Amino acid sequence: MYLFQTFFKKRYLKEWVGSVWKCNANIESDATYYKLFFSSESEVEGWVKYKTDSEETNVFTAAYNKSKNLLEFKKGKELFVGICHKNKISAMIDGRSLQFFKTV
Repeated sequence: MYLFQTFFKKRYLKEWVGSVWKCNANIESDATYYKLFFSSESEVEGWVKYKTDSEETNVFTAAYNKSKNLLEFKKGKELFVGICHKNKISAMIDGRSLQFFKTV
């Protein structure tokens, strides 16, 4: 039965590839929004749009794993966890609640 679970998990993660999730910035006063971009089945990029910059800034690239509605992001020793609800990811980062909404 594990063969089938692996197949479905990979198929499901393919649906995440290329998806973009944004949230209003509430951690840094000079940021407009934060963005998650799922670049592959195992890697996610974090971006920030600062008010003074015309373009977004890439701030991290991390590995991710999804199990049911739980998303785990890991970069080195850092770990951040999010909960998925259809088109929303809820996460606690730096003691603040962030709500990322799917845009693409």
